[in-house]
Amino acid sequence: MNAPSPVSIGMREWLRANSRTALQIGLSTLLVYGLCWPIVAPDLPEFFYPWIDHILSAGRIKAFAVPFSNYTPPYLYLLSAASLVTTNPLAIVKSLALLSVLAAAFAVRRLIGRRPFANEAVLLLALLPSVMTNAAIYGQCDGYWAAACVMATVSAVDARPRAMLVWFGIGLAFKLQAMFLAPFVLVILLRHRLRLIEWPIPLAIYALAMLPAWLAGWPAADLAVIYLRQGAYFNTIGTAPGPWAIVAAFHAREPLAIFALGYAAAAIAAVSYVAVFARRRLDPMMTMRIALLSAMMVPYLLPKMHERYLLLADLLSFAIAIIARDRRSVQIFLACQLASTIAIVGSMSDFLYVVAASAVPATVAIALLLLQLRADPAQAGTRQR
Repeated sequence: MNAPSPVSIGMREWLRANSRTALQIGLSTLLVYGLCWPIVAPDLPEFFYPWIDHILSAGRIKAFAVPFSNYTPPYLYLLSAASLVTTNPLAIVKSLALLSVLAAAFAVRRLIGRRPFANEAVLLLALLPSVMTNAAIYGQCDGYWAAACVMATVSAVDARPRAMLVWFGIGLAFKLQAMFLAPFVLVILLRHRLRLIEWPIPLAIYALAMLPAWLAGWPAADLAVIYLRQGAYFNTIGTAPGPWAIVAAFHAREPLAIFALGYAAAAIAAVSYVAVFARRRLDPMMTMRIALLSAMMVPYLLPKMHERYLLLADLLSFAIAIIARDRRSVQIFLACQLASTIAIVGSMSDFLYVVAASAVPATVAIALLLLQLRADPAQAGTRQR
């Protein structure tokens, strides 16, 4: 019988006992984010700033009387609330992006539980290249939907499928990318045999999140099709780590008939995933690992994904590496993080051949994870809370 693993102390106690380490990590984070703060990514003046201008000119509530964004209202509510503190658009966007990092760190801490190095991991998470670029440089809010999906994974590990559906719905209300976790959610629903009447809980959460905008005047018909409009607008080859990044390096960024192959591949992979794991014995670590597989394979196969869409996989692989502390889990995390970093750097420099190279570590990460999932589930370990 193995000796029990040491348990991490609470964050407050850890900060008292490791003030120097915490200060070093904190100052490093402040330096990196401070240097990146003035950077204005292209999406900010093209999308975010006009939304903020509309909120300020029309009024923080009246602004929602008409559709003015291709984002769903939850993030727009945050923009409106943040404008009460400052009207500087860069400060609004970057501050909300930093809050999304805190949300992601909180969720990862919950997933790690009371494991060794949990507190150090939470502080270091903000310095992961994919996390840092997403918030500090891009000014994106992906941390919110990713945090909700990590919390959905926590709920699944704790055998609370209804809570999982609520968190999944929250992620879906922020961004459609939460659907990367959909195959995993379906596996958990089938394993727990939830009544079909409970399956639409995520849709109810989404509708609830849209309610304030609808009450302000935003047409319900438009709220229902925001994601469809996004899909029609972003209709070119993606730059996410995977085979489509290679296609993008050698073909003009335009819609292609072969996109159907990507959709078919993703659908086949999702069906196969559900068929296999709905019947497998899942301990806590295995549950986390199949969540990671879902978060990796869907954006890998779909054709119109952006370079930053592996963020959820980056967070999950990081947490698993901290928990398991085995060579294979660390290799998967490093490969996943390398794939994201290469894709992001290549996209920033508009050098698509560099982006194409991200397909290599992404493929390696998925292959290593599949090999790990083939191993005896009993060797996967357990999780302390």
